[in-house]
Amino acid sequence: MKRLFILGVNGNARDIVDAVRLLRARDPSFPEIGGFLDDKAASDLAVDGVPVIGPIARARELADAVFVNAIGSPESYGTKLAIIERTGVPESAFISVIHPAASASPSAIVGPGSVLLASTVLGSGVRVGRHVMILQACVISHDATIADFSVLATGVLLSGGVRVGRNAYLGSGCSVRGAVRIGEGSLVGMGAVVLEDVPSGETWAGNPARCLRTAA
Repeated sequence: MKRLFILGVNGNARDIVDAVRLLRARDPSFPEIGGFLDDKAASDLAVDGVPVIGPIARARELADAVFVNAIGSPESYGTKLAIIERTGVPESAFISVIHPAASASPSAIVGPGSVLLASTVLGSGVRVGRHVMILQACVISHDATIADFSVLATGVLLSGGVRVGRNAYLGSGCSVRGAVRIGEGSLVGMGAVVLEDVPSGETWAGNPARCLRTAA
């Protein structure tokens, strides 16, 4: 049986552990957790009974292993691709983790390496890309698209037809009006109400949301 290794030791990683344990309780064929990989944590550390086994680059040494990335805070979301590339493993080695209490339309598509945590809802025709992290209680309405490497923090609400660009970060509790586009690499602050398109690389916040900082 393959073992699942989680990149990062943080709150998101602990939530993924909970999701995997629930998935395995329903389906014992789902990969068991082998440990965490983290570049900063001590190798003798254990979190929630799961050991840290070494840095991220050790992934290439692990046999019969699959992986999922838990790293993606407002400070680190822009480095997700680089973190994944440091594993040195092929794309096929990453799997998605969908919490049993998440709900996805039969017509929704979730890409490899993505995470959907508890109480998340994906509506009809939603498209979620690769290595996307969607935290608890997000509601993604019909025909929305979330591009690769993006992060949706807890309680994000996306109306129908929203387009979230690659490597964007949407803060907890923000809401986005239907058909609005969130640009690549942009950041939307906690509780923001986004009524118009957000250009790539910009930081927006407020109600209604306005630009706080433009790309360098």
